[in-house]
Amino acid sequence: MDPVAEVDQAQELLVDAKLQTSIDGLYAIGDIVSALNQISVAVGHAAIAATAIHQRLPPNYREDAAHQADRAAELPTPGD
Repeated sequence: MDPVAEVDQAQELLVDAKLQTSIDGLYAIGDIVSALNQISVAVGHAAIAATAIHQRLPPNYREDAAHQADRAAELPTPGD
């Protein structure tokens, strides 16, 4: 059986403070969650969820100065 995200009595998805549903890694924003149905609210939700998703990603060594090569030529080419 496929997982089903929890909903409230109004059939809106229940989310935590970072807008993650009861399914790990599934985020919801805008009119499908319990909040004001306004574009500005949805945009704010998107920023919160995007930040939470970004923080879950593994660190990118190219953004970490301590792990960068001395010269750009020493960096591997994506896909290699």
